[in-house]
Amino acid sequence: MDYRKLRLILEQFYVEILNNPAISPSKSAEVWSACIKFVVSVSSKVSAQALVTAQRDLQSQALIDDIEGLANIYKQFKAPKKCGSTPIRALSADAISKILEVSEPSSSLNPFQLRIRSRNQILVFLMLFLGLRTSECLVLTASSIVCENDKTWIRVTYSTENDADTRSEIASIKNNYSHRLVPLPNFLYVRINDYLATQRRTNRRNSFIFTSNQGTPLASRQLRYMIEKIGNTLDKNFKSVLSENFRKSGLSPHDLRHTAACNLLSSFYKSSGNDMDSSMSQLREFMGWSPESDMPSRYARLYLHGISSAAAIASIDERVSQFARVQNA
Repeated sequence: MDYRKLRLILEQFYVEILNNPAISPSKSAEVWSACIKFVVSVSSKVSAQALVTAQRDLQSQALIDDIEGLANIYKQFKAPKKCGSTPIRALSADAISKILEVSEPSSSLNPFQLRIRSRNQILVFLMLFLGLRTSECLVLTASSIVCENDKTWIRVTYSTENDADTRSEIASIKNNYSHRLVPLPNFLYVRINDYLATQRRTNRRNSFIFTSNQGTPLASRQLRYMIEKIGNTLDKNFKSVLSENFRKSGLSPHDLRHTAACNLLSSFYKSSGNDMDSSMSQLREFMGWSPESDMPSRYARLYLHGISSAAAIASIDERVSQFARVQNA
C-alpha cells in the first residue's frame, strides 16, 4: 500500500502498453481499463480493512484519500480505441527559451527588420502562451482588447471591422465555441498598446491589429513564414528534435498552440488539486473547443506520458545510484 509506488507503476505501465507494437490500440484500451479497475478495487478493500484494524488513525485515513486521488487521476486517461492522427507533441522548455530569445526585438539573433520585431514577438506570445490559432490572431482588431474591472481580455470574435477584410484568405473563427474571452496578461497588454501607438503601420483603411509593412492586414501565409523563419534560426540539434517529434524540420504556428495547450493543462491540473475533469473543462473553454471535442483528452494523455517518462527516468536514476553505492561499498 505504497501510494507513490502504485502511481509510478501505473504511469510506467500506461506508457508501456501504448508503445507496445504487439498490442493493438483497441486491446490496449481494454487492458488499461481493467488495470485501473483492479488496482483501485483491491487497494480500496485493503485500505478499508486497515481503517478497521487501526481504528481510523490519521495514517490510514491518508491512505484512503490517496486511493481516492489515484482513482480520480487515472479515470480520465483512456488508451485510444483506434489509430488517430499524428500524436500531439509539445516543445521542450529549452526549445521555448530559444524561440523567445530569437523573437526578442533587441536580440542579435532576431532575423527580422527592426520595425516589425515587436509585432512578431507579440504574435509569438499570443500563440505560445495563450494558444491562439493563426486565424484568431489575424481576426483581431483594436476593439478586440477589452478592459473590465482592472482586468484585460482579448475578445476572440468578429467585429464590424472584419466586414472590410480584403485578404484572399480571410481571417475567420473556426466554430461557434471559438468565440471567447481570453485573459490578457498585463505585460502583453502593455506591449500591444505600445505597438499600436508607435509601430503599427496602417493604410487607414483597416483597424486590424496586425498589419504588413504596407499597412495592409497581415496575411496568414506571412504569419506562417514568420514562425518558420524563427525556427530556421535555431541550431541543428533543435531542428533534429523538430524532425523527430513533429515529423518535419520547420516550425509552424500550430506547434506553438499545441505547446500552449500542454502547458495550460499542466497549470490547470496543479491549481485544481489534481482534478483532471475540471482541468480538461477549463482547457476546452480556454482553447475554444466544442464540448464533444476529443482534444482535451488527447492533451491529457500527452501530459500523463510526460510525467510518466519523468517518473521512469527518476526510477532509473535511483536504481543506478543504489547500484553505485553497492559497488563502492
